[in-house]
Amino acid sequence: MGPREGSQGEGSWTEDEWQAFLAMLREEKDFMSTTATDLPGYTGAVGPFEIPFLDETKSSFQKPRRYSPAERQLIDEHFNKLLAAGIITKAPHYCENTCNVVVAMKKALDGTWTDTRVALDLRGVNELSKRDRTPPRLPEDLFRDMGKDQYITKLELRQGFHQIPLTEDAMNKTCFWWASREGAAPEQYVYTRMPFGSTNSTAKFGRVLEHELQGLKCVKVYCDDISITSSAAAQHVADVREVLQRLKAAGLRGHPGKSVFAAVGVEFLGFLLRPGRMEPHSAKVAAIKSLPTPKDVRGVRVVLGFMNFYRVMAARVGKPDYSTLAYPLNALLRKDNNGDAINVAKVWGKEHGDALSALKLRLTEPSAVIHAYDATPRGHYT
Repeated sequence: MGPREGSQGEGSWTEDEWQAFLAMLREEKDFMSTTATDLPGYTGAVGPFEIPFLDETKSSFQKPRRYSPAERQLIDEHFNKLLAAGIITKAPHYCENTCNVVVAMKKALDGTWTDTRVALDLRGVNELSKRDRTPPRLPEDLFRDMGKDQYITKLELRQGFHQIPLTEDAMNKTCFWWASREGAAPEQYVYTRMPFGSTNSTAKFGRVLEHELQGLKCVKVYCDDISITSSAAAQHVADVREVLQRLKAAGLRGHPGKSVFAAVGVEFLGFLLRPGRMEPHSAKVAAIKSLPTPKDVRGVRVVLGFMNFYRVMAARVGKPDYSTLAYPLNALLRKDNNGDAINVAKVWGKEHGDALSALKLRLTEPSAVIHAYDATPRGHYT
């Protein structure tokens, strides 16, 4: 495998630098995990995942539900893998907080439904839980911190949530019904590692990564996305090594098929990240262009919620900003004179259609990118 060479303005490698990078990856290869059965689990100072209730005297209990043969097959395949990996186990005693399993559809980047996911119906437990309201960083802020770095590596942990252990109390609150063999009565099983769907799982995982990688200016963390950027090839070798060693020491392991090393460009939070440049992913561009005209308030919220994530792309010198373009649509979220929701289908007019079209154009036109900016401090004027 020869040296990586970028296009003009992008990072390139000499043969010696590239061989040094490959040698480092070979030395740190035990960071990667090939299966869920070889995940040692997080051992760092942030500790195991907890699920504290606002009132510990309350509980959430669901009776076992029935499933179709197709659902049963998906559920059994999913939980047999987790059982073999030790991520779930049969409940050692009766659990008052018990939920059902749900089979949910997965939406692809282009908005089509492409896959199914097996998850827990933790809505009852989540309603009783204390909320961790730690806000995630904005993607554009993370990007601007990267500046003009030319060397990019993106890491993804293997089943990251399932690498965080649970306290005994939290285990009892992840209990669910599962008939592990055909014809058997449903039994109670619990998670030993952090499940998807718990209200504070994302905040916990982000806090773990922020703690273990604190002090490293080369690292940007957003939930379970880890990006490493450097301004020079030799520095990138050292930066990636430091990150891999820190994560390994904390008992965390990576996914070899989803991690991208020394790339010219990587996907990051739905954006395509290149040295000194960020733009919407092509599939997201297609999704923005195909957004339908909303028929009700909920539809307006869906459209604006999707576009708000990419609002930083709307910035243009000498042109209206995102808030100005979106004003007619935001106005539809207000109450009418009687305090009722606005009838969107009835009042939708040319100004709303023009606003929607203008936003679509602004967020998808070729110039919809962020270039690295001059981070020199500027005065504040009042």
